[in-house]
Amino acid sequence: MNENLLYDPALNPPGRADFRRVGKGIPLVKDPETGKMVRRRRSSSVGKVLDDESNLTDWKLRTVLVGAAQLPEVLAVISTLDPERDKKVIRDYVEECVQAGKGNKRRVQGQAVHSMFDHVDLEHDWEPAPQFKAAVQAYVDMLELYGLEPVDVEVQCVNDQHGLAGTMDRRYRTTRQLIAPDGQIIPIGSILVGDTKTGLSLEYAAGTYATQIAAYVDSVRYDVLTDERIPFDPPTYPDWALVVHAVPEAATCQLYWVDVQQGRLGLQLAQQVYEWRRQKGGLLSPAVAALRLAPEPPTEPQEPSEPAQGTPATPAVPGVLTDLEDIEATMLRIEVKEWLRTRVGFIKEHSDVALQHLARKWPEGVPGLKADVHTNEQLVAIDAVIRMIETEYSLTFPEPDPRELATRTSRDRHPSSQAREHSDRWAKPEASDPTPSDQIESLKDSLVDHPRNELLRQWTSAAVLGSIGQPAYDRYALVTALSEFGKLGPEFTDEQVTELLIGTLNAMGYPGGLADLGRIKPEEAPAIMSAVFALHAGTAMLLFDMDDRPVVRFNIQESKG
Repeated sequence: MNENLLYDPALNPPGRADFRRVGKGIPLVKDPETGKMVRRRRSSSVGKVLDDESNLTDWKLRTVLVGAAQLPEVLAVISTLDPERDKKVIRDYVEECVQAGKGNKRRVQGQAVHSMFDHVDLEHDWEPAPQFKAAVQAYVDMLELYGLEPVDVEVQCVNDQHGLAGTMDRRYRTTRQLIAPDGQIIPIGSILVGDTKTGLSLEYAAGTYATQIAAYVDSVRYDVLTDERIPFDPPTYPDWALVVHAVPEAATCQLYWVDVQQGRLGLQLAQQVYEWRRQKGGLLSPAVAALRLAPEPPTEPQEPSEPAQGTPATPAVPGVLTDLEDIEATMLRIEVKEWLRTRVGFIKEHSDVALQHLARKWPEGVPGLKADVHTNEQLVAIDAVIRMIETEYSLTFPEPDPRELATRTSRDRHPSSQAREHSDRWAKPEASDPTPSDQIESLKDSLVDHPRNELLRQWTSAAVLGSIGQPAYDRYALVTALSEFGKLGPEFTDEQVTELLIGTLNAMGYPGGLADLGRIKPEEAPAIMSAVFALHAGTAMLLFDMDDRPVVRFNIQESKG
């Protein structure tokens, strides 16, 4: 993958140097330990998980509805779209409705006010437009009133403790003593972080503002050209910071104190929320039916019963089962235990992290699978924990449950009670399959000769287990795409190729990893092949989102010269 794409100057905004950004403006910074460019959460948005955004949501809904009323042609187009398949197209039309409802007015006006204050603090030869002169003068008067002198304007910084990056509006030097809300006297020459806000009210986003500014206070300067971290000198005042609330319509500029310690507490809470969101294991666990495996051994010795009159006694032989059903059940118990042991080995082979998680979640009081004896309940409990780990880490074990096979065998003995099952989605062509038989045979041969035959078998098994069973589904489009994906060069290990495939599925809107292969629609299978070609050509790369999930991103550039 071409990491030079991350250094493309086109990723920088015009006018001044800024972070390299990807996705929805996510900043990229160099990791000081690995030297790689990594994503960082934006300081300005880290605290949003703590805010009650119900009022903001209501405002957005009202704005979209007002805008849609002005655009009947957009409503006509949307009525023809599929809300699941055409999400991106509909999202673009929603943005049009927001603009029509004048929802972007305050955002654009806020950007303009920030730029005006930049001109003032950088002492540019510039005059504000007549309608904004009063607002700009209110800002100048506020600086004079409190004795604030700008020393840093729009400075990029990083907070490695919380994995954040952002652009700090201001660092002000005090030219007179100030008194904080707790009575603390802030001496002349102190450096205070300041941030400009232009919303009509600060009430609903106070948590976001406090965490954002606390992140800035504890940050270091980041040189976006050299990727160097430089401590602020002189250092930033640690306990209090400022919000400059400018309302252009009213030509007012009010100063607010920010309790940095409370902001730090908010950062810690937000971090816990993000970590909790990533730890999805254990929140939902698949239910496992307590199928009969074998009779439980008696807890206390029992006296042999007297044989019925005239019936010869059967000699008791320790360790021997004379009942045919008990013999079959005991053999099934052994098969299930071996099946569970193989699944643990499968987890160990694919992910050390998953294996460690399994060890932590192992049922309390249940011995490991190397022990000689397990009860039915213990085996069921072990199965439930393994299923949870497999689901969380997208590790689909290809071999079927021996209990299910035994149940199917029982149905075969009683055809009248056998339920109708979905047809095999991949292996047996039906009349409804659009793929000709000669292509099917060719595909089967290619799978047998595939260089990553075992890996492809695992992927296909995951797709089969996740099948939605649509009768008209093209059963071979996805297998063909997976076959091409598995042909990525030998420089990639099987684990890396699987990570690239999961990143492609995430980019396509399937966050369940390999477990979502069975949900891929026929018309989406070519998107997987497109990802392969882009990865081969270097026009796509693997990045990680804010939840550390792999995502393949495309960055196709026109060739020059």
